[in-house]
Amino acid sequence: MGGQVVKKMTELMLSRPVISQKEEKETTRRCSYSVRYVFMYQGRKAAMESLKKAIREFVAASEPRVLFLVDELDRCRPDYAITYLETIKHIFDIKGAVFLLAADVSN
Repeated sequence: MGGQVVKKMTELMLSRPVISQKEEKETTRRCSYSVRYVFMYQGRKAAMESLKKAIREFVAASEPRVLFLVDELDRCRPDYAITYLETIKHIFDIKGAVFLLAADVSN
Protein backbone atom coordinates (compact mmCIF):
# COMPACT_ATOMS: atom_id res chain seq x y z
CA MET A 1 0.00 0.00 0.00
CA GLY A 2 2.77 2.47 0.94
CA GLY A 3 4.54 1.76 -2.36
CA GLN A 4 1.38 2.60 -4.29
CA VAL A 5 0.99 5.91 -2.46
CA VAL A 6 4.64 6.85 -3.16
CA LYS A 7 4.24 5.88 -6.82
CA LYS A 8 1.04 7.89 -7.18
CA MET A 9 2.53 10.97 -5.45
CA THR A 10 5.74 10.77 -7.50
CA GLU A 11 3.79 10.60 -10.75
CA LEU A 12 1.76 13.63 -9.74
CA MET A 13 4.83 15.67 -8.83
CA LEU A 14 6.72 14.80 -12.01
CA SER A 15 3.87 15.02 -14.48
CA ARG A 16 3.49 18.28 -16.36
CA PRO A 17 0.18 20.05 -15.93
CA VAL A 18 -1.90 20.00 -19.08
CA ILE A 19 -2.40 23.48 -20.53
CA SER A 20 -3.71 24.54 -23.85
CA GLN A 21 -1.45 25.90 -26.59
CA LYS A 22 -3.12 29.27 -26.18
CA GLU A 23 -2.25 29.35 -22.47
CA GLU A 24 1.32 28.26 -23.23
CA LYS A 25 1.74 31.03 -25.84
CA GLU A 26 0.37 33.61 -23.41
CA THR A 27 2.77 32.44 -20.70
CA THR A 28 5.70 32.61 -23.13
CA ARG A 29 4.66 36.11 -24.26
CA ARG A 30 4.45 37.35 -20.66
CA CYS A 31 7.86 35.88 -19.85
CA SER A 32 9.46 37.52 -22.89
CA TYR A 33 8.02 40.90 -21.82
CA SER A 34 9.39 40.39 -18.32
CA VAL A 35 12.84 39.50 -19.64
CA ARG A 36 12.79 42.52 -21.94
CA TYR A 37 11.92 44.83 -19.03
CA VAL A 38 14.69 43.33 -16.89
CA PHE A 39 17.25 43.96 -19.65
CA MET A 40 15.89 47.48 -20.18
CA TYR A 41 16.18 48.17 -16.44
CA GLN A 42 19.73 46.80 -16.31
CA GLY A 43 20.73 48.92 -19.31
CA ARG A 44 19.30 52.10 -17.79
CA LYS A 45 20.90 51.36 -14.44
CA ALA A 46 24.31 50.82 -16.08
CA ALA A 47 23.92 54.04 -18.09
CA MET A 48 23.05 56.02 -14.94
CA GLU A 49 26.02 54.57 -13.06
CA SER A 50 28.29 55.44 -15.98
CA LEU A 51 26.96 59.01 -16.08
CA LYS A 52 27.29 59.36 -12.31
CA LYS A 53 30.89 58.11 -12.47
CA ALA A 54 31.74 60.56 -15.27
CA ILE A 55 30.24 63.48 -13.31
CA ARG A 56 32.09 62.41 -10.15
CA GLU A 57 35.39 62.36 -12.07
CA PHE A 58 34.64 65.74 -13.66
CA VAL A 59 33.74 67.29 -10.32
CA ALA A 60 36.81 65.78 -8.64
CA ALA A 61 39.05 67.32 -11.30
CA SER A 62 37.45 70.76 -10.87
CA GLU A 63 38.10 73.24 -8.11
CA PRO A 64 36.19 74.09 -6.01
CA ARG A 65 32.75 73.16 -7.44
CA VAL A 66 30.85 72.44 -10.63
CA LEU A 67 27.70 74.46 -11.22
CA PHE A 68 24.85 72.96 -13.27
CA LEU A 69 22.23 75.45 -14.42
CA VAL A 70 18.69 74.19 -14.95
CA ASP A 71 16.38 76.79 -16.47
CA GLU A 72 12.80 76.98 -17.66
CA LEU A 73 11.35 74.33 -15.37
CA ASP A 74 8.17 76.43 -15.42
CA ARG A 75 7.69 75.51 -19.09
CA CYS A 76 7.62 71.79 -18.32
CA ARG A 77 4.56 69.82 -17.39
CA PRO A 78 4.34 69.72 -13.58
CA ASP A 79 4.73 65.92 -13.43
CA TYR A 80 7.82 66.09 -15.66
CA ALA A 81 9.37 68.89 -13.57
CA ILE A 82 8.86 66.88 -10.37
CA THR A 83 10.38 63.76 -11.95
CA TYR A 84 13.32 65.85 -13.17
CA LEU A 85 13.91 67.34 -9.72
CA GLU A 86 13.68 63.92 -8.07
CA THR A 87 16.23 62.57 -10.54
CA ILE A 88 18.63 65.39 -9.77
CA LYS A 89 18.19 64.82 -6.04
CA HIS A 90 18.63 61.05 -6.04
CA ILE A 91 21.04 60.38 -8.86
CA PHE A 92 23.28 63.42 -8.87
CA ASP A 93 23.88 63.67 -5.13
CA ILE A 94 27.61 64.21 -5.64
CA LYS A 95 29.80 66.26 -3.32
CA GLY A 96 31.00 69.38 -5.13
CA ALA A 97 28.19 69.39 -7.71
CA VAL A 98 25.80 72.32 -7.31
CA PHE A 99 22.52 72.66 -9.18
CA LEU A 100 20.99 76.07 -9.71
CA LEU A 101 17.31 75.86 -10.64
CA ALA A 102 15.50 78.71 -12.37
CA ALA A 103 11.77 78.97 -12.88
CA ASP A 104 9.23 81.73 -13.32
CA VAL A 105 7.01 81.30 -10.26
CA SER A 106 4.22 83.39 -11.78
CA ASN A 107 3.46 80.59 -14.28
